[in-house]
Amino acid sequence: MYYAQIRKFDVANGPGVRANLFVSGCSHGCLGCFNRDYMDFRYGNVWTLDVEQEFIEIIQDANVQGVTIFGWGADGSG
Repeated sequence: MYYAQIRKFDVANGPGVRANLFVSGCSHGCLGCFNRDYMDFRYGNVWTLDVEQEFIEIIQDANVQGVTIFGWGADGSG
């Protein structure tokens, strides 16, 4: 799996302070999509165990109230 971006503390994409994961790959091609670059299934960075551990640490921060995941997923299954 590839991911385009991780945002540690975001207040624009859900209630409260969120950790956001932008997964690469989407075949929908929605009109007005604001993440066109992210549609490529190999855009960005490879998801590794180190990145996974980093993301787990981010979401365990007491300031983070939730997680928002964007994208379709590396195999197109959602």
